Amino acid sequence: MNDGTLSGLRFAKCPYERLKARIASYYKENGILVDASWELCVWESDFYAIEDPRGVAGYFALHRGGLLVLFHVDEAHGRLSQEIFADIRKRKSVKEALIPTGDEFFLSHALDGYSRIETESYLSVYSGARPQDPPQGLLAQPPQAMPQYLSSHLPQPTPHLPPPQALPRDLPAVALRLADVDAEEDRALLGLCGDFFKYELEHPEVAKSCEEIYAIRDARDAREARDAGDVEGGGGPVVGFGVIDYQRVVDAYASLGMIIREGYRRRRYGTSALLRLREIAAGKGYVPVSECKCGNRNSKMLMESAGASVKSRLLRFYF
Repeated sequence: MNDGTLSGLRFAKCPYERLKARIASYYKENGILVDASWELCVWESDFYAIEDPRGVAGYFALHRGGLLVLFHVDEAHGRLSQEIFADIRKRKSVKEALIPTGDEFFLSHALDGYSRIETESYLSVYSGARPQDPPQGLLAQPPQAMPQYLSSHLPQPTPHLPPPQALPRDLPAVALRLADVDAEEDRALLGLCGDFFKYELEHPEVAKSCEEIYAIRDARDAREARDAGDVEGGGGPVVGFGVIDYQRVVDAYASLGMIIREGYRRRRYGTSALLRLREIAAGKGYVPVSECKCGNRNSKMLMESAGASVKSRLLRFYF
């Protein structure tokens, strides 16, 4: 579909599969840090190839409501990139842009003409967790084949998870159990966390394709253990849930998240859980990362207590 021209270039709406290798390569080669919330926004967008007579010369992606989430032009057409960016904004009624600060190309073009900028979130990387070789072949899969591919190719949870390295003695011991979003008991527990798992409960097939949700139990007190499902053996009450989201657009990263239930907060369960999740993700070949909203001081401090440090930010531009 051709819906615009500029100096022999055209914008052609296309499936994600046509651009996926190009997008992933650009983000990996430039070390651009992103997380699961950014990825979900990209995943739900419309993709456009910037074409010249010889093929693809760049790309952009638009989320609903005029939000630009991807933009890149190949070096051969770099002299036209400002004109192209302005033309995209005009033709597509772009009102906002969501840009990780590591994407210097996209960022520099947005800086040419904006009304204001807001810091959407902090993007952090965990130190001390060295990933092995990343999984191969993930980028070759179309979105509709992703669940089957991930279920057969992603490393599966091991019966006994290794303890995190150098766990401080003042932290509470926790046991992790892989939760099942299709199981009635686990769905009831996840529902106690408000809207935190709303997407997973509404789209269990998507959640199972790229996420691992772990029930977090207090391993120091087994008196309230109800089953033998804990992968680390035994455990007390469920104090919260942890999530590992294996990213698909840039398949080098695994986003870590967690929620501790009311009544169990401020006891450092969150730190212990993040240390566990960090080691699981790194052991499967991913770079463990986390995101927290700007202004959420408690979440930022929690990530830092588990060895994370802010390396990038997600910015929202208004035009």
